[in-house]
Amino acid sequence: MKTIAIGFVLLAAIGGAAYWAWVYNDELPEGLIQTTGRMEGDDITIAADISGRIVEMTAREGDPVEEGQVLVRLDDRAVRARVTQAEKAVTAASARIRRARAEHAAARAGLEAAEKSLDVLREEVPLQIEKAEAELERARAAYATAEAAEERFRRDYERNRELRQAKAISQEEFEASQLAWVEAQNSMHQARAEARVAEQDRADAELGERRVAAQESEVERLRAEGSRAEAAIDEAEARRDEAEAALDEARSVLEDLTVVAPAPGTIITRIAEPGEVIVAGAPLYDMVDLDRLYLKAYIPQQEVGRLSLGDPVRIYTDAFPDVPYPATLGHIARRAEFTPREVQTPEQRVKLVFAVKLFLEENPEHRLTPGLPADAVLRWKEDVEWEKPRW
Repeated sequence: MKTIAIGFVLLAAIGGAAYWAWVYNDELPEGLIQTTGRMEGDDITIAADISGRIVEMTAREGDPVEEGQVLVRLDDRAVRARVTQAEKAVTAASARIRRARAEHAAARAGLEAAEKSLDVLREEVPLQIEKAEAELERARAAYATAEAAEERFRRDYERNRELRQAKAISQEEFEASQLAWVEAQNSMHQARAEARVAEQDRADAELGERRVAAQESEVERLRAEGSRAEAAIDEAEARRDEAEAALDEARSVLEDLTVVAPAPGTIITRIAEPGEVIVAGAPLYDMVDLDRLYLKAYIPQQEVGRLSLGDPVRIYTDAFPDVPYPATLGHIARRAEFTPREVQTPEQRVKLVFAVKLFLEENPEHRLTPGLPADAVLRWKEDVEWEKPRW
C-alpha cells in the first residue's frame, strides 16, 4: 500500500511539473502582454428637450444614422399656431414702427420749417417796427409841414379876399391865392392820410411780436409732438423686440419637437414608440459610434508599469480569431482595483489590476460591436514579433 501511495505522489508531482511547464511555455515572450475584456463604446442617449406626443420615429435597432438625421418628430400643431401668432405680432409691431417713424419724420420736418420761420420773424419784426416808426415820424413831419402850409395859404387867401373886395388886387391874383389854398388843403389831407397809414403800419409791425410769440408756441408744440413720436418709436420697437423674442422662443420649441442625431453612429436600443407621450429628457434611443469602439480590459499591477499611452495593440475575437484589429493604448486607470467579478477564476479576482482602454484604429464593416468579448495583445518592446494571445 505504501508503494502504491508513493507512486500516486510521484505521478502527481510529475503531472504538476508538466502543468507548470505547459503554462510557462504558453506565456507570450517578454515585450508582449495579453489581456481580455469586452468591447465598449461611448453611448449616446438621445432624448427630447421638451414634453410631447411622438408622431414618428424613423430608426430602429441596428440602423446607421448620420449627424443631423431626423430620428423623432413630436406633435407640433399647437407650437406651429404659436409661431404663426408670433409672426403676426412681429408684423404688426413692424407696421407700428413704420407709422411712428413716419409721424416722427413729419413732426421733424414741421419743426424745422417752424424754427426757420421763427428765425426769420425774429430778424424781420424788429426791422419792420423800426421801419414803421421811421415812416410814421416822416409822415407826421410831412403832415405838420402840410398843415402849416395850409394855414399860411388860408391866411393869404383871406387877406387877398379883403383886398379884392377893396379892388386893391386883380381878380387873377385873388384866384391864384384861392387855388394855392385849395392845393395846400389837399396836401394837408393827403399828409394826414399818409400819417394815419403810417400809424396803422406801425401798429401792424408791433403785432409782429405777437406773431413771434405764436411761432414760438408752434415750435414748442412741434417739439413736443416730435418727442411723443420718438417715444412711440421706442415703444413700438420694444413691442417688436418682445414679439421677436416670443417668435424666437416659439421657433426654438418647434425645432426641439424634431429630434435629430447629434453625431454619426448606430442605433443600439429603441426605447419609445410612436403614440407615446413623453416628458422632457425621457430617453428615446441609445446610440453608439461603431467607428470609435474600445476594448476595456485589465492589466496586472506588476505589468502595468511597462506600458505607456500610445503603445500598439492587436485585438482578436472568437468570430475572427485570425484577424487582428489594430488598436492603441489610450487610457490607463490612475488607481488599482481588484479584478472585476467577470474575470474567470477566484484566484485572479483577488489580484490588483489597472483598467485600460484599447482604442480601435478601425472597425471594417462594423464587425465589432459593444458587448463583444475579445482578447488583446499589447506590445511594449518594439523589436518583439507579434503573436496571438494564448489562453
